[in-house]
Amino acid sequence: MGRLPLIMALIAAVLAVAGCGGSDDGGDGTANVPDSGGLREKVRAAASPAATEFPAVEGRSLQQVADSMQGGPEVGLAGQTFTVGQNRLPFGVIDAQGRFIYGKT
Repeated sequence: MGRLPLIMALIAAVLAVAGCGGSDDGGDGTANVPDSGGLREKVRAAASPAATEFPAVEGRSLQQVADSMQGGPEVGLAGQTFTVGQNRLPFGVIDAQGRFIYGKT
């Protein structure tokens, strides 16, 4: 079960990008991200990964790839009130030290 959080983090990252709407920040989705500590730049960099940054499948099934993953980050909902509506779900990916992680999407 240690691989499940990593898989969930990857799925959550994909869903976050798919659910992003338009913005006044040039379309990169970082208008509301704090710029302190280079956080905005980390989010921008995570949005444009190269195919080489993902593990090679090498003919394995999705289950076999999932079974090869190590435990890692955790995903948590980032809101308190959820209403029926469009495709929005706030969440955060957190490392073992409690810091936010911005993964390749």
